Amino acid sequence: RHAPSELAERWRVLFRDVSVRGHAQLAEAAISSARLSSRGLTPIVLKGAPLSHRLYGDPTVRACTDIDLFIPAEDRLAARSVLIESGWCHYDGDLPWDESLERETWHGNFHLEIHSSLIHGRFSYLRLPHPESELIVLDGERHLRHAGDGLPAYLAMHLATHAFPPLLWLVDFSTLWDSLSEPERGAARRAADKAGLGRYLAWACRTAVAARLASEGRLRSQRRIGVNGDNRTNSHPVWRHVWLAPSPRAALSALRSWIAPPWVKGTPIQIAARVTTRILRHWRATLPRSRSPLVTTSTDDEFVSGWSDARVTHVAGRTMLEVVGEVVKEGGEMWIVTTGSSMQPTLAPGDRVLLSAAKGIRKNHIVLAAVNGQPILHRVVSAYGGTVTTRGDACETADTSILLTCVVARAVAMRNDRGVSSLDAGLRFGARALVGYARSRARLVIARLVIARRAEAKGIRAGNEGQCT
Repeated sequence: RHAPSELAERWRVLFRDVSVRGHAQLAEAAISSARLSSRGLTPIVLKGAPLSHRLYGDPTVRACTDIDLFIPAEDRLAARSVLIESGWCHYDGDLPWDESLERETWHGNFHLEIHSSLIHGRFSYLRLPHPESELIVLDGERHLRHAGDGLPAYLAMHLATHAFPPLLWLVDFSTLWDSLSEPERGAARRAADKAGLGRYLAWACRTAVAARLASEGRLRSQRRIGVNGDNRTNSHPVWRHVWLAPSPRAALSALRSWIAPPWVKGTPIQIAARVTTRILRHWRATLPRSRSPLVTTSTDDEFVSGWSDARVTHVAGRTMLEVVGEVVKEGGEMWIVTTGSSMQPTLAPGDRVLLSAAKGIRKNHIVLAAVNGQPILHRVVSAYGGTVTTRGDACETADTSILLTCVVARAVAMRNDRGVSSLDAGLRFGARALVGYARSRARLVIARLVIARRAEAKGIRAGNEGQCT
């Protein structure tokens, strides 16, 4: 009613596209759930379209980027087998963590995430039971939807875990909480206390009230949820988990899980090196209240000002290779977001990488290549006679050699919360980016020393075992 007609028309077009894709995504979820159920497995749909239907009476009124299924850990291998038979391809992750699959459809790539816990593995000091569920019918298909007294606490924890969570998530939680009767709210509080999430639930309720008042123009409430002019400010989630922990012991566990997550393993020297690398990489983000623009129309760095009106889209797998190939073929450059951890410490999941044409490929260049039809972003360790061998900075062994023609693009810069760093020894992106390049090279040297020592230790152990035999 209040928006300019041109903007309202853009919203209508966006809603149409979201709705079409949402119904297609819902159909994919129904097919996958039915096939899993036929094998004796009981997948529960978390968030997504079923939650949207409960909150707003329409499963596609809000966009969902993926399908989230809860499957107990003991059923994960069987579930993966069924889903791969159904056309899904492994994308990222594995037991005991979350796992992502993808599937190419007429409506683009769909992503499906399998979870065996309602919380991340870093929060093992909290004890959340398996989710309850209820049977619903959407678009004529049956789904098991996450339900029960523990749902509000789960959404509160999900909200607290993310830096700069979408404001829509606050609307979701507020809508759910407003729909509950007082006895239902009491049951939700008891379930949250039992799981150690009582403080999380109370925080989410206070934040949801502030969001509602902020939408009415209350400046104090806007500042409370971090909205200040054209920016949002937000503390690092680690401090939120420390503050909301149910006990001092849990608060220490929250801090320790950030410093040394459960996947940081190895000998004491290796653990110390990895923890040090992690702290050096992320400590700045934990100190100030970081900022994020509410509406991105330009960037702080002069060299990317030309991309301020670039179109943002979500592609992966073969589709991403095709898009990148077309862009660099026409002389353009393209930002992508990294997802894996094989290039740490140079690149971490969530870092943005600028891809350019694959010209003059040589040793130490980071390239995007097609391997069995899937993208891989690794460093070149040798390039000779029309073949290229790559290796991830965090990997002990090199990848299988590929033809030079399989290299789609070369990475020339990366961007994260610390700013832009060059991936080449040049001044194209400024002196500060060149300093970032030198810093990343130093981290790489340290990481390779750690990997070499680990390989050497394995060789010594294998030799000792042979002598004992």
